[in-house]
Amino acid sequence: MLHSNHQHLVSPESARSAPLGEDERRHHRASHGRAPLSQPKVRKILDTTHRPRTEALNHEIQKERQREGIAKARAEGKYKGRKPTARAKAPDVLRLYQDGNHVSQIAKALGISRTSVYRALDQAGTEGRGNGRRAA
Repeated sequence: MLHSNHQHLVSPESARSAPLGEDERRHHRASHGRAPLSQPKVRKILDTTHRPRTEALNHEIQKERQREGIAKARAEGKYKGRKPTARAKAPDVLRLYQDGNHVSQIAKALGISRTSVYRALDQAGTEGRGNGRRAA
């Protein structure tokens, strides 16, 4: 007879060496309301309850390795990130805006987003919101 807090997982009958007979199985179901869990079922239950924790731990380990690799590459001067393309076009944005072009026209002409156009105009100190044209 097994004594533990997990008596609902493994029945006393499953601790026997001989398999249960049909009468014993019926008696077990009638007295406990369910059939005893087999080893594969217990493993499946434990696997599904512990898998999210394991995956989260593996994810954290992978992210830490990635951060270490990025730090090493930066130290060697190999990792610089993406060049800021829209900010490099800020003088063109300002020139086109002062020529009277709409924000959407500037964005399309320079291949950047309207948000980037507004950002460049805000940094330049111009009033870029409103109808998209420079205030007269």
